[in-house]
Amino acid sequence: MSVFDKGLSLSLDNSVIEYAHDDGLWTSSMPLLNVVPFGYATGDRDIWRESIVQTLFAGLLKPLWETFNRVSGISRRILWENTAVRVYSLYEKRMAKVDDPVIRARYEADFDWLLNHADPSLFGLDYNPLKHFRRPPTTLPSGQSIRFRRTCCFYYDASNPVEYCSTCPLLRPKKCR
Repeated sequence: MSVFDKGLSLSLDNSVIEYAHDDGLWTSSMPLLNVVPFGYATGDRDIWRESIVQTLFAGLLKPLWETFNRVSGISRRILWENTAVRVYSLYEKRMAKVDDPVIRARYEADFDWLLNHADPSLFGLDYNPLKHFRRPPTTLPSGQSIRFRRTCCFYYDASNPVEYCSTCPLLRPKKCR
């Protein structure tokens, strides 16, 4: 949406979840059945963007997270924060590598909109999870800046040997809590 200015149908009907456990590592993917990108009519980008966001978050992820919560007991908060952390990473790390100033302006505007202006209904919730889980980075004594999560994703419980994610709240210095 933000870099290529095109959308994909990220709906339940167009998605398949694949997962595996390979030598102690969880792997997963979500291939799409139809990968034909689509655009928008001149002047309709805001409506198009809302439609893409609503289809992805309210139409695909919310039902998945509700199902995962129901069958496994995993907290919805953890699932939504996992989602938020991935979105932050896409915009702050992956897209930050784009040099084109036009694309950069577009993805920065989209990220600001997602965080600060996207209506909670687009997520199928009464709050915007991307805004809700956003917290300022913590500067560590080493000078490194890390945006710690609010919830623990329990990655350390699923890894062998035990490994913590880099933003785990369990690793957050006590004086910063």
